Amino acid sequence: MKKQLIRIALTQTVNAYKEMPVSLSKLKTLQDNFEEVRKTNIDHNIVLIAWAYRHHADIICLGELFSFPYFPLTRDSFWLQTAEDAKGGPTIKKIRIASKKYSLTVIVPIFEKDNGKYYDTAVIIDKGVLLGKYRKTHIPNGINEQGSFYEKYYFRPGVSKKLIVFHTDKLTFGVIICYDRHFPEMSRFLARRGAQVIFCPSVSFGEVAERLWEHEAITESGRNEVFFAISNRMGKEKPWNIRYFGKSLIASPDGILVKNKSSHSEIILADIDLTILSKKNTGWNLLKKQ
Repeated sequence: MKKQLIRIALTQTVNAYKEMPVSLSKLKTLQDNFEEVRKTNIDHNIVLIAWAYRHHADIICLGELFSFPYFPLTRDSFWLQTAEDAKGGPTIKKIRIASKKYSLTVIVPIFEKDNGKYYDTAVIIDKGVLLGKYRKTHIPNGINEQGSFYEKYYFRPGVSKKLIVFHTDKLTFGVIICYDRHFPEMSRFLARRGAQVIFCPSVSFGEVAERLWEHEAITESGRNEVFFAISNRMGKEKPWNIRYFGKSLIASPDGILVKNKSSHSEIILADIDLTILSKKNTGWNLLKKQ
C-alpha cells in the first residue's frame, strides 16, 4: 500500500514580548501594553507558520493561549481584557491571512470572549477559512512543586457535545486542550468519530507532568488507534519564571514517537503515515465491540 504522508508542525515557544515586568507586584502595569503583547506574539507565531510552510507542513498547531504569557498562574481580573472574539478578533484576523497566504491548516488556541463569558478555545482555520472551534471542557485548578494554576478563575468549561472532528482535503482530526487529555473519554469519542490525529495544545510544568508526558501520549494513541500530537511551551516567562519543559511530540498508535525532522528549536516537524491506521495490527482493537 502506498504511504499517505501528512507533515505536522507543532510549536513550542514562550511569550515573545521582551518588556515584561520583572516582579508580580508590577504585572498590572502591563495592561497598558496588552495590544503590543498580543501583536508581538502573533507576529512571532506567523514567522513560525511561514517556516513550517517552507518546510512543507500540511498543518500546524500553535500553543495554548499563545497570544499572551500563561497568565492563569495568578488570579488577576485585568487579564480578562485580553479575551477576544473567535471569529473577528485580532488574533484570528491575522492568522486567517497567514493561513490563506501559506495554504496551511492552522489550529489557533485563544482566550475567547463570547456574550460576556470566557473560554479557552481552539479555532480551526483551513487555508484562510474558519472550520469551527473547540472550547476546553475540563478546567483545572491545581498546584505542584513549581507553582499553582487557577484556570477556573478565568474560563468556563465548554460543552462536551460540541466535541467534533474537522475535515480538510488531507486529514480528519480532533482537538482537545491540555487538561482534557487526562480524561480518556475525550480521545475515545474523537476516535470513534473518525479522527486520524488528535491535537492537544497544552501548557504544562512540573516533575510529575514531565515524567508522565510521553507515556500518556503514547497510551492515548495506542488505545484509540490514532496519532496523538501534543505541544507545550518551552522555557520561562517573566515574572513567574515557571519552567515549561517543552517536549512537544507526536505519538504513533504502534507505540513509538514519530521522529522530529525540525532544525528549529521552537517547532516540531514530523511526517505521519495515515495508511498504518487501516492496518489495525496493534492487537488492542479497543474501539471494536467484543
